[in-house]
Amino acid sequence: MVLQSIIALPIALPITPHVVLSPSILIARLQLDDAAMGSQQSTPPALGEMIAGYPVSDIRKIRNVHPVSGQRNVWHKGFDIATPTGTPVYAPFVGTVSECVEDGRWKTYGIFQSPLFPNRYWLLHHLSWCQTGEYKKGDVWAKTGNAGTGPHLHVEGWVRREGLWDHYNLAKGWIRGFIDASINCLG
Repeated sequence: MVLQSIIALPIALPITPHVVLSPSILIARLQLDDAAMGSQQSTPPALGEMIAGYPVSDIRKIRNVHPVSGQRNVWHKGFDIATPTGTPVYAPFVGTVSECVEDGRWKTYGIFQSPLFPNRYWLLHHLSWCQTGEYKKGDVWAKTGNAGTGPHLHVEGWVRREGLWDHYNLAKGWIRGFIDASINCLG
């Protein structure tokens, strides 16, 4: 199996040491994690699909032209959910927001990690507010914003494979957990 877009992450994350799994074992583990949410929530969302009452406005894909920079053939690594500015962003399960950074491109972004999934983290950007700390399921740790392309929340999933961080195709349940405090992402 060829792994796509493996890169070294440019920011430091407080990741606990772990056993490096082979790609096939790791893929099987990711599928089990996603299947724990139930079949309806374990597939990636489609463009225009509603998640917690908000439409998916963009998906993982190669963009012919980036809407802001004008760059051609740019990889869009996450999913955009068209939420109004100020929509609460919840902890989908116990976890830590290890970084909240203001960045010119992404407005403010936050990194959510959980001891339940030590080989994963979630990057959310286009936030209007973000607070680092430890959270339990349902706690608000950020609010959505607008980085110039309309109000929305951008969600990316990252997984550690063979010592490097690689983005992966998020399932609907993971995304919904960040904008709907009532969902049980763990099945």
